[in-house]
Amino acid sequence: MNVKTIRVFAVSKLSWIKQQQKKVIEQDRESPREYIERESHYVWGKRYLLKVVEKDSPPQVELRHNIMVLQVRPATSTERRQEILDEWYRVQLKAAVHPLIAKWEPVIGVKVAECSFSA
Repeated sequence: MNVKTIRVFAVSKLSWIKQQQKKVIEQDRESPREYIERESHYVWGKRYLLKVVEKDSPPQVELRHNIMVLQVRPATSTERRQEILDEWYRVQLKAAVHPLIAKWEPVIGVKVAECSFSA
């Protein structure tokens, strides 16, 4: 496919793109996370209620049915709880992305040079 064809297609979709951008900008935002009991968190589009377990052992995150169990040491700060969950999400993403890349590279005829996940 040549660049001119792609450009014409993109220009033909500009009004739709502008509408979608407007929807995203105007949508309600979630309240800031506090990482407390029964707070909603999402994994792959599914809602989980957070259960915080304070235990004197290394932190971990586990999904059980519709519960996300966050195990932290006693008196762990909100910021540290966020860091723990952010890292857990990053690990989940890394595990999911490579099979997807392998699947779709030959389909769309590209080769991914690099895939990185920074904080």
